[in-house]
Amino acid sequence: MKEFNQWQKFRLRQTIKRKCKAFNQAGYPEIDKEALEKYFWEFRWKRKNFTTLTEALADIAETNVNDFFDYQQFLIQTKNSSLAEFDDFSDLF
Repeated sequence: MKEFNQWQKFRLRQTIKRKCKAFNQAGYPEIDKEALEKYFWEFRWKRKNFTTLTEALADIAETNVNDFFDYQQFLIQTKNSSLAEFDDFSDLF
């Protein structure tokens, strides 16, 4: 992935923040900005080769909530943990 300068990173963070707000307003209040930033920087963009800031901004715009939840499922499936580590399942019912 292209290295972005500080100004470009600021623009990307602000756009991710707006995307998070849109997801929250769409009925997904459990999605927070930090988790969404981690999704983009460490997962979605890990192997992408953007040549411009515009391409990265367009990628954020194209992302839907299902993409993020697929990532969350991937994290759960690849994490070595037992059910005993999960304390609260109340949000699932």
